Amino acid sequence: MLWVIFGVIAYLLGSINTSIVVGKCMGLDIRKQGSGNAGATNT
Repeated sequence: MLWVIFGVIAYLLGSINTSIVVGKCMGLDIRKQGSGNAGATNT
């Protein structure tokens, strides 16, 4: 049961788009910059 909980937590943490989080911390909306893609190549 513990592995299922760890799996769910890992899935939820992995689904966070860190480029958007970092952009918001810097006061930018990364989706409005460059190509508009929120991927790592646009940061």
